[in-house]
Amino acid sequence: MTDEALFRADADDVIGAGHFLRSLTLASAWVTGGGRARLLTTTDTPALVGRARAAGVAVSQLSARHPDPRDLQETAEWAQRTSSSWLVLDGYAFDARYHASVREACERLLVIEDWVRLDSYDADMLLDQNLGAESREYPVSDGAKTLLGTRFALVGDAFARARPPAVNRCEGGPARVLLTLGGSDPERQNERVIRA
Repeated sequence: MTDEALFRADADDVIGAGHFLRSLTLASAWVTGGGRARLLTTTDTPALVGRARAAGVAVSQLSARHPDPRDLQETAEWAQRTSSSWLVLDGYAFDARYHASVREACERLLVIEDWVRLDSYDADMLLDQNLGAESREYPVSDGAKTLLGTRFALVGDAFARARPPAVNRCEGGPARVLLTLGGSDPERQNERVIRA
């Protein structure tokens, strides 16, 4: 077993940046703990790739995205070549066939999920950090561990350190509001929300 972990996630204008960024949060924590981390991605956005590298996470570009078979082949090759102790998958494109196939090449598999969308999850661990996740019944492999709910939220250091002041709603509510619609805005909703 090595202290290297592989992370497989993408980001673009359609899927947003959430999968990439929460995988980067976990990868950064792995590096802070003394391990090595590599993010396998088709994302070539300079700001995101630069952010990963600045956090000490190596970035390797894959030539294609699943369901193209090159994604699975290249991911499996990375897992075998590096003998990584974990492979982390974060993305809606990764189906049950992908899980089962890539698991043959890695020591342990962690799947990050947002809802029960597959008939089975062939993984050693499954993480769903969302509100209400505790009530979801994921069809996981025998012996798999599930991490469900907000206490497992992948929150970056900058957010974890920030403690907003208590707001006294009797005094008219908050003076400032942060509103975010995610890492991309293909339908230009940010503009509509700001105008409203």
